[in-house]
Amino acid sequence: HRGRFVFKESNDVYDYVVGDASDVYRKEAGLTGFLRNFLYIKPGLVVVADELAAKGAAEFAWFLHTPGEITTAGSNRCLIRNGDAYLQVVVLEPLDVRMTVQPKEVAAEYPKNDWKRLNVLSLACAKPCDRTSFIVVMYVGDPERGVLEASRAVSAGGNSIEVSVGGMKRTIRLAGQRDVRATPGIISSVK
Repeated sequence: HRGRFVFKESNDVYDYVVGDASDVYRKEAGLTGFLRNFLYIKPGLVVVADELAAKGAAEFAWFLHTPGEITTAGSNRCLIRNGDAYLQVVVLEPLDVRMTVQPKEVAAEYPKNDWKRLNVLSLACAKPCDRTSFIVVMYVGDPERGVLEASRAVSAGGNSIEVSVGGMKRTIRLAGQRDVRATPGIISSVK
């Protein structure tokens, strides 16, 4: 089983790809849809929006593995530091996210790697459901030079993500409710 790219767009402002991983997992898992939206807004801003659907109530989870140290700040923010490199992370969905950080010993799994241990940022829904989205906004940069601010905005004109860091401000328009596998791409525009 393998995933496939179902959409791509690139310009001077951003690069955007959508991958369909619906068929990657075993059928016993009950997953009926999994689209990963990956948006890179130049320079250094990343939005990952995973759209998931299952046959019945499922316990969805999202993971980020890093050799860096993870410091959480509240229920939906964290800072990852690896030497002089920083990654600021804000989780916008699910609203009832449970965020945990745990170390994982990996020396035996990856003997050719210098890493002996990775830290794992885990996101999970508070309760099982048949569909969910994980929307995570990340910025590569020292918070001393600008703190990442990200929020969801809902209006009569539709849903959007408002992002600012340093002097950069962006509005990312989101597509409305839809079938996860029928219409690729949750992101409809970037301004």
